[in-house]
Amino acid sequence: MDQLTLLEGGTTSTAGGSNMVFNPVGKTVTNGRAFGNAADTDLTTREEVIIKSRAAQYNASTGLWSKQSSTAQYVVPYEDADGNQHFSLIRVQLEVAPEHLSAVSTIIDTLREMGAQCIIDSEMDDLWNTGAI
Repeated sequence: MDQLTLLEGGTTSTAGGSNMVFNPVGKTVTNGRAFGNAADTDLTTREEVIIKSRAAQYNASTGLWSKQSSTAQYVVPYEDADGNQHFSLIRVQLEVAPEHLSAVSTIIDTLREMGAQCIIDSEMDDLWNTGAI
């Protein structure tokens, strides 16, 4: 890849398709929750969405704050021909400095918009499909 073009101030959205409903599955997730595809009751094939959140923390000994972190992960399990279980996934993580958490900051919206473009932009297909850079 020699160059990448992303839309500043663009609108990123999905269209078409049909709704997939994900219900809580009761799996223990530290600082989060797990949701399974309600249409699939087979645990070996059921897609999951796992969400996590970690609040910014103040370290009294250093006087510094850690970043807030929010993560969403979409997992597709499958069984190979030898009967081994595998889990393909995509993980999207947003880490934000405490200064950017104020209501007047637009950095979170900008990070989400640019991050979404990095996932769906056709210029990134080779990276996602084959690992080519």
